[in-house]
Amino acid sequence: MQEPKIDDISERLLGPEQSPHEQPVISVVEDADAFGATVPSGEFVVDPTMAQGGAGAPLRAEPQQPEYRDAPFALAFFAQLVLVFFFAFSWGVSALRQESDDAAGNGNDGGGASDEDSVSLSGVLWLCFLTSLASIAISALSLHIMTHHAETLIQSSLIASCCFIGFMVFVFFADGIISLACLWLVILLLTAIYARTVWYRIPFAAANLRTALSAIQTNAGVCILAYVVSFLANIWVVVWFLAFIGVSFRESSCSDGVCQSNMNVPSIILLILSFHWTSQVIKNVLHVTVSGVVGTWWFAPADALSVFSPAIMDSFSRATTYSFGSICMGSLLVALIQTLQTLARNARRNDRGGGGLLLCIRKCQLRLFYL
Repeated sequence: MQEPKIDDISERLLGPEQSPHEQPVISVVEDADAFGATVPSGEFVVDPTMAQGGAGAPLRAEPQQPEYRDAPFALAFFAQLVLVFFFAFSWGVSALRQESDDAAGNGNDGGGASDEDSVSLSGVLWLCFLTSLASIAISALSLHIMTHHAETLIQSSLIASCCFIGFMVFVFFADGIISLACLWLVILLLTAIYARTVWYRIPFAAANLRTALSAIQTNAGVCILAYVVSFLANIWVVVWFLAFIGVSFRESSCSDGVCQSNMNVPSIILLILSFHWTSQVIKNVLHVTVSGVVGTWWFAPADALSVFSPAIMDSFSRATTYSFGSICMGSLLVALIQTLQTLARNARRNDRGGGGLLLCIRKCQLRLFYL
């Protein structure tokens, strides 16, 4: 069977001479008797009286008034954010100062104490800075590759998956673990069948990918917004790290100059939940903004045809105002699952009672639920 070409697919989707931004002409016919009249080719005719449909009710298009949705979740999010910032700058900073003073005192006493603990915050800052630079470089390179080699990228990903699974099969057979080798062999067979089945659809997927990237490139301001959001996410990591140090220091017991943290389980769970919740909110605000920009690019292209188009600010405003409560609610649901996954992973790592299998099953259940 001959595989369809991208141009043929685009022609089927958009027509032979129609671009994505050519909007059809909509004619509104108020006279029901004229509804059957001939109209120019390419126009859609709307009968507001719905006389042809027999309903008899007028067709009204009234704009909805904007309203703040799921506001209690937004208020709860801001409340926990204020608490974390209080713990960070009230308890965390003072804990670091006291730790630095203790290290300096031990040094003056000739104890030769190491400065590793006192510079831990600067290490986190440098780590966040380097990861931000790496993410900017990787995202720019990925955008370039996806734009110019979309079809090759999809094909390579399928082939790479098969090669990786084949490598795992070879490793398990070489180690004599026949059961796992057979299991991975079955996975390899299913992956190869899947790749062979969807291979002819790759041009269509590549066309969709290029269309989405065209919307992003036309409104390149969303990339700048993504970098700003990444910077805010790094700031959040540092603030949460300070809050964790502050709470841990407050709940620690010291004797003879040696302090031992005794954080209770609720404090740990709430801090982990706060970290995942805020991280998800930051990510989903960007996701909703990009979705709004792409939607505007499709249905109102006049507002989304420049680098800093009005669609970017409008979508970001909606994501941070009217839709922010809904974003917080959805992010909280995901954060709850992520928190349970973190606890299950740590419990399995620290397991000493032989319950590793049960914890593994629970972790798999949480992973499937999260997907």
